[in-house]
Amino acid sequence: MATKNKYEDMSVLDALKYVKNRNMLLPDIQREYVWTYPEIEKLFESIVPKEVYSTDDLNWTNKNSRSSVEMNDPAARPEIANAAQDMDLYDTVIIGFPIWWGVAPRIIETFLESYDFSGKTIIPFCTSGGSGVGRSDTALHKNVSGDVKWEKGVQINRPDEDKIRKMLDTAL
Repeated sequence: MATKNKYEDMSVLDALKYVKNRNMLLPDIQREYVWTYPEIEKLFESIVPKEVYSTDDLNWTNKNSRSSVEMNDPAARPEIANAAQDMDLYDTVIIGFPIWWGVAPRIIETFLESYDFSGKTIIPFCTSGGSGVGRSDTALHKNVSGDVKWEKGVQINRPDEDKIRKMLDTAL
């Protein structure tokens, strides 16, 4: 059984209170924006697995680790802890994820298969220690149906303000 960490059930609003009280540090990329806490909480959803990944689960060099087993099983769909709220309100959905084995983690497929994205624009972005976007952005297309507009995936590995602004300007 995976061990829960103290942030697992924390809402975005609670996390922002931690930041305000200097108990938690937000990356530079997010400090520049000036929104109220409720505005930020409404804009961002986190895709959190019901069973949080431990360090051992994420050991990609171990073929028996949870991440390795999931990624080697195309049908694997890890359960998400909390449903996204008010998905009908969004016209554009920006989905960020790390690259695992050249594609998005299976939980991103779970997310995409859980909602109706008809009429929406989906903009994928990824982070990676060494891989590029690769086939990760187009590989996700199979997980949604209906009239969906896909933007080209973007890779952001470091707090690169120009790249982030360019992506957001395109998206918004």
